[in-house]
Amino acid sequence: MSEVLPRILLVTEATLSQEGKGVNRTLVNLFDNYPAESLMLFCPEHELQSNPTSSPFDRQVFSFSGHRLPILHNRLGKFLNPSIARINLQLLDWLPISNLKKLEDFDPEIILICPVTSLCLLMGYKLTQYFQRPSLIYFMDDWIAIDNSRWLSSSVQKTATQLLKQANGWLMISEQLQNELSKRYQIKPQSSLIVHNPVDLSDKQPPDTISTTHEGTFKIVYAGSIWSMHYDALAAIAEAIYQLRCDGKNIELILHTDRCFWNPYREKWQQWQVTFGDIIPYHELNCYLQRADLLLVASSFLPEYAHMTRSSVQTKLTDYMAAGIPILACGPAYSACNQFLKKWKCGLVCETTQSDEIKNFLLAVLDRQDLQQKIAIPAFEVLKNNFEIEVVNKGLKTFIRNIAARTTEDNSLKVFIICSGLGRVKRGFESFTQECFAILSKDPELDVTLFKGSGTSQAKEISLWNLPRNTWASRQIGKLISRDSYHIEQSSFFLSLIPYLIRQQPDVIYFSDANLGNLLWHWRRLTKQKYKLLFSNGGPITPPFSRWDRVQQVAPIHLQVALNADTPAEKQSLVPYGIQMNSELQTLTFSERNSLRYKLGLPDNCPLLLSVGAINKTHKRMDYVIREVASLPEPRPYLLLLGQQDSESPAIIQLGQELLGCNNFQILTVAHHEIADYYKIADAFVLASLGEGLPRVLLEACSYGLPCLAHDYEITRYVLGQEGYLANFELAGSLASLISKVFTKEQNESNRQLIHRSAYERFSWEKLRPNYVEMIRHCVESADTARAIVNASLSLKN
Repeated sequence: MSEVLPRILLVTEATLSQEGKGVNRTLVNLFDNYPAESLMLFCPEHELQSNPTSSPFDRQVFSFSGHRLPILHNRLGKFLNPSIARINLQLLDWLPISNLKKLEDFDPEIILICPVTSLCLLMGYKLTQYFQRPSLIYFMDDWIAIDNSRWLSSSVQKTATQLLKQANGWLMISEQLQNELSKRYQIKPQSSLIVHNPVDLSDKQPPDTISTTHEGTFKIVYAGSIWSMHYDALAAIAEAIYQLRCDGKNIELILHTDRCFWNPYREKWQQWQVTFGDIIPYHELNCYLQRADLLLVASSFLPEYAHMTRSSVQTKLTDYMAAGIPILACGPAYSACNQFLKKWKCGLVCETTQSDEIKNFLLAVLDRQDLQQKIAIPAFEVLKNNFEIEVVNKGLKTFIRNIAARTTEDNSLKVFIICSGLGRVKRGFESFTQECFAILSKDPELDVTLFKGSGTSQAKEISLWNLPRNTWASRQIGKLISRDSYHIEQSSFFLSLIPYLIRQQPDVIYFSDANLGNLLWHWRRLTKQKYKLLFSNGGPITPPFSRWDRVQQVAPIHLQVALNADTPAEKQSLVPYGIQMNSELQTLTFSERNSLRYKLGLPDNCPLLLSVGAINKTHKRMDYVIREVASLPEPRPYLLLLGQQDSESPAIIQLGQELLGCNNFQILTVAHHEIADYYKIADAFVLASLGEGLPRVLLEACSYGLPCLAHDYEITRYVLGQEGYLANFELAGSLASLISKVFTKEQNESNRQLIHRSAYERFSWEKLRPNYVEMIRHCVESADTARAIVNASLSLKN
């Protein structure tokens, strides 16, 4: 009966052909006795066409198109191929995964990515994002070191970083390569295994232990490809051997390689009297190697190939060790092949390209009678004990089992957090969603994946295609079906989400947009999926909430409204928005404050009043703020408005210029992570809207200890409590009166500490994270109606 092992989806350019070399040969040997029914190969189409997969690996082989635009093999190719490659990568990134149904039916338990080019690097990343299964990354050399390929949505370097970071394990050809990648990308692997090319010794005999005197021509044999990263070292050996021949020494260099590697340097080989031995089928290789007196490995001395020389232990090394013939490695001291032979004390190394030095080295080798005893026999023993096929494959299988077992043991809840505007829109919804994901991802009870509408995808953070609300296409489609562009954005985002719903089967979907919730409800009803819908009612919207399993109310008034509308208490959780903040208030010194104001282009000689929100009239009422500040006698505070601009913004900018002048106010749109600097140098904060679900900007301002001015209603009283400045902002002069009150009252450090401490105890993520985890748990355990979280209101109210 065949061994039960995890199902592996192998993504690589190597086609597992028995006659393949390098990466291909290593993978064939590694999976030689892996159950064929548990291994599926996924390759670029053009690779399979030129190198078909051999038995037994050909049972489950599927392909994807990596070259939708053909690479040009003419003079124009030099100029056009880089652009063609970028387009092909972008198409690969954007278009659906080929043969996806076949891959789904196989249902991989581990995805093993062994990329030789950017094609399988990108495809491997797409598959890990889609299947969300444990992944292994196997690099056999450091080709990514100098590959700076970019396409619209990503690059080789970003994709490599993401794959290395999310991988459950690294397989590396050498310790040097593992250390180099870890240092370069600042990533420590979760687990790792050094995996060299294994060799089957079942049909091979150990070398003869009896020393014999050499007779006849001393044959140095090189077997394998001759890339640029081999040639200069190989040429130096060839030239030195030629000079020894000219000196009358009976010595010969034989190259067993393909004609495509021989022909480019044919004139040089012929000049140095090198013998062309042709390519040898792998099953005959050992027999040919045993005819040699010395087996040669070559690694480039040139700095442009240092990244490859330093990282790659060549496949041929272990094949050479099996032949029972002494090995010579020619390369710089940092060569991974040289270091391998030194570590295991199983070969000679020549670390120069100077002909005279190489000649002297080879003359000494010719005179030695102990190479068999000192080099070949120990090498065979090292191979048998460490790199024999059963030894290596047993270690690899154990490693793979452990990776799969760790995942199987994980019984955490699978949570999707979704937000179509995240990555593009700067609102409270979006900033909350990003922070919430970052915080909940740290909880061991939850397995959280974030789905966003734009930006770079990362591990557990996936950007989905959609038609953004502010595009021409979205607006036109909306007109055709009598819907707004926001609905089009969310509908297209939902369509991109469907494959992940099917594949990953989440336990809970957490969302803030009611339209998305409705789509998810319809899909659940249609497909009979079991996920629970958790709605964050931060808008807020009014009951009923019949389609969702649980509703997060972010303030007591919203909970009470829902209770009054007969929404069951056990279906609701009172958990306010959390905010990232320090446990202690961090304040700037006077000089630091002035320096930061100068850096931000703001005056340092007057009070600064800050407002953060969309630059509009209808909701955030930025025009009201401008009029109220303008009504104050001079000297007035400097007014700074930060926020996303829309169709109403130009009129507000013009109003500010007319009433306050360009030197007394400013409107900016900045990235969310930059807003902190503006909170640090402000003297007070104002929010002029007449209604909010739970305004995050007030929480942010309080986290910096700012006195906050706001319209007087239930929400602001809940957020600000005794420390807030509240008035009826429907009346002209109300805000102006509060501004005068704030700036005439001395704001000492203790006042700010009180504001910060009140916010920290009630709204910091450190305090609220357990409430969020409990809310998600209750959503799953919806049958247990007795365990509502309504009593949380007692601790959250002032």
